Amino acid sequence: MNIKIIYTIAGIIVLGLILIIPITIIGSSQIEKYSYYKAESVNLSKENLNGIKIDEDFEKIKKNIKDLNDKSDNWFTYKDGTRVKVSKKNIVNSVSTESNNTVTQKKVGLNSSFKEITSLYGEKYYKREEQSFEIIGYPDKKLKINLEFWFLNDKLEKILLVKK
Repeated sequence: MNIKIIYTIAGIIVLGLILIIPITIIGSSQIEKYSYYKAESVNLSKENLNGIKIDEDFEKIKKNIKDLNDKSDNWFTYKDGTRVKVSKKNIVNSVSTESNNTVTQKKVGLNSSFKEITSLYGEKYYKREEQSFEIIGYPDKKLKINLEFWFLNDKLEKILLVKK
């Protein structure tokens, strides 16, 4: 085969990859945004994990933090494996759990199935992926709070309540 043909084919392949990879990444991001806006807003004003609500004053829950000096990116470990993220203004802006002992307001826990979650919170959720997890979420668009369920291999591994 002629060397010019080989270089031409290689150039076309490289150019194709340069164009396809960014388009794929941008397209995936746009699909996630569309999925979020398509999701129905749900009332999460009473939602909590382990009794902790979004926008709660950190001072109220501080006594149950295992070690106030042990924090990573302002995440603190609360009782029963619940983790709490605090803003610079000392307000809770995220709560997560990977513990079987914690449930949502509607009694969804890590033993709950996808079907149970959608029957309690509805079919109009958004979907996204992160770190190999398949995530479904329910937004409260008025309060700007999201409740997310993180699945790995069809098993619920994490529940996240977060201020957007």
